[in-house]
Amino acid sequence: LDGVSWRMVHACAGIKDCPLNLLQLAMKLHPNQIEESDEEGKFPLNLAIQSGKRWEDGIETILVAYPSAITRQDKSTCLYPFMMAAVGYRSSLTCIYNLLQACPELERFMGT
Repeated sequence: LDGVSWRMVHACAGIKDCPLNLLQLAMKLHPNQIEESDEEGKFPLNLAIQSGKRWEDGIETILVAYPSAITRQDKSTCLYPFMMAAVGYRSSLTCIYNLLQACPELERFMGT
């Protein structure tokens, strides 16, 4: 793989149609990977959102396993997860709403 470290959790998170039970198995087998970024600085939550996964198809599972992921900016876009969820044709109001609710630091984005 040319010096690139392959991460099962990241692979499952980044595939839109990856079954939830496979993502959960990957997280169980490699629990440390949920808190690691890949070579591009992306965390599993970023990859899941980018892939177009729905809240119930893995985003909630990832966030429950690693709540701090909500505060991690994507290195390539500088967007927070709730911002990423609002961009493009794959945006989901359910996902955006739930990510915003999970973000206690939201005040700093609302200008207060």
